[in-house]
Amino acid sequence: MGLGLRRWRDAAAVKDMQLSAADKAAVDKVCSAASKCVVVVVSGRPLILGPKQLSEIDGLVAAWLPGGEGAGVADTLFGTAPFSGKHRRRQL
Repeated sequence: MGLGLRRWRDAAAVKDMQLSAADKAAVDKVCSAASKCVVVVVSGRPLILGPKQLSEIDGLVAAWLPGGEGAGVADTLFGTAPFSGKHRRRQL
C-alpha cells in the first residue's frame, strides 16, 4: 500500500499524513483474514497508520522509495536475503 500515482504526483498538496480510506480498508480486510499480516507501506514520506490498523498487524515495513522492483523488500520478507538495515547501494 502507499500513495497512488495521482496522490503521489499531488503529494505536496496533500495536507494530512493519513492512509487513504481504501488503504485502511485493505489492511482491515487482509489482516482479518490472514493468520499473520505484515504491512509494507511504500511512500516517499511518512504516513500514519491508525490504532485500529496497528492493532491488526503483526509487522510493519516502511519501504521508502524501494525502487521499481522492490526486490530488496520482498527478499527480506520471504527470507531469501538477510535484513541488514542498510541500503544495497550508497544513496547520493
